[in-house]
Amino acid sequence: MSEFFSNYESSKLVIDHPLFTNWMILALFIVFAAITLSHQESYFLDTVQTTQLKGIAILLVVVGHLWTHVSLVETTPNLSKNAVSMFLLLSGYGLTLSWNKNPLTSRTFFKKRLSKVMVPYWITTIVILILDYFLLKRHYSTTDIVLTFFGINFTESLRHLDYARWFITFIIVYYLIFFLSTRYAPGLYSLVMIFLCSILLFFLRRSEYLPFGSPHHFVSFPIGCTIAHFHKKIAQIISRRHIIYATITLFILCMTLICYITDAKQTINDKYISLLLNSSSPILFCFILILIISLIGQIGLVSKLLIFLGDLSYEIYLVHGIILIKLNPIIGLLPSKYIIFSFFLTLLLIISLSYCLIKFQNIIFRNFIK
Repeated sequence: MSEFFSNYESSKLVIDHPLFTNWMILALFIVFAAITLSHQESYFLDTVQTTQLKGIAILLVVVGHLWTHVSLVETTPNLSKNAVSMFLLLSGYGLTLSWNKNPLTSRTFFKKRLSKVMVPYWITTIVILILDYFLLKRHYSTTDIVLTFFGINFTESLRHLDYARWFITFIIVYYLIFFLSTRYAPGLYSLVMIFLCSILLFFLRRSEYLPFGSPHHFVSFPIGCTIAHFHKKIAQIISRRHIIYATITLFILCMTLICYITDAKQTINDKYISLLLNSSSPILFCFILILIISLIGQIGLVSKLLIFLGDLSYEIYLVHGIILIKLNPIIGLLPSKYIIFSFFLTLLLIISLSYCLIKFQNIIFRNFIK
């Protein structure tokens, strides 16, 4: 069966001119997003803008994993970890904004998480386990299968089941932190509790009790919650036309800081300063993307492509690892010099399967989940 797919877990792909290839893929993303621009009103971090940000983030995750897991050599920029920070920030932002408008009961809160997060996760888990068994001849213990169905993916074998599974465990932990904090600590006290819990999780990571997550991942969710708490004030400032010039200035400042941090990390030996710099750059990157989408929204434009991909972003995240890395039916068919073309064909397949996953889970919701 292996002649029908390529597995890049141990045998990596040799890609000529990786730097040029990476920049060409990123440039094509920008071109496709620009081509699909249309006039539509949007406001600071409303659903239209956050969906576009998710669309950008998922594209960066997939192309980043091309270099991390498929290619023999990595290249720059690889923004997949930064994109995960964006997902965490938007998750904290969306949950807080929704909760502030309409606090949910325990039953409603967990039912929504079940339908939005766990159902598509369970569907893809079943499919991946079947494909691993029949195509890769892999067997998992009953304990591992039970743990992964509950979203507990601490072992390396489970985290690599689809190369995205650690994020599910990570976000489930933050959902629990968010629920307990907002339930038992009113107003800004809940925000303080979320930050304190994030610090605790970070020290667990440093002690290796928590086997995944970069420093910036631990602050991204609380930062998203903070933006939501002050959303009205920020939106009022952003909505003023003259603020465009200040926003552009802030954008340039953030870019300058990122360049400085990138250069400084090469020369600074102090581990605490280095840790701070490593955490700052991805968060600044998230702010830059938010500024860009806000500026485009300020002039009444949105990218239909990014909205489409943003609506599919979670499903693409669940699907892309098994197709891109473990059972890739496209890239191995063409010489590596056609990697840009074969990568976009693979991406198209991933998007198509993600769309089918959404349709399938909608059938489940209509018939089985009330």
